[in-house]
Amino acid sequence: KKRYDAGRRTQSFSPGDLVHIRMPTSKRGKTTKFLHPFNGPFRIVRQTSANDWEVETRRGKRDVVNVERLKPYITREMADDEVPQGDK
Repeated sequence: KKRYDAGRRTQSFSPGDLVHIRMPTSKRGKTTKFLHPFNGPFRIVRQTSANDWEVETRRGKRDVVNVERLKPYITREMADDEVPQGDK
């Protein structure tokens, strides 16, 4: 348990945040090496328990997803703003 907890990451989300969901898929005849492990972005609706979040899919369906399968969605503008500029 100690080793598992040491490697566990803590994520904090709030309703309205956009996230990617890890959806392991394998298509017949395709290697998993080239498949995208994350789908999205999806919008978080609410927290249902300590580790579960309800997300709304593109078609309006709502699913409950464990926090371990979620990754924050970062837009290109956010990524450019967060890059530190070094002195040259």
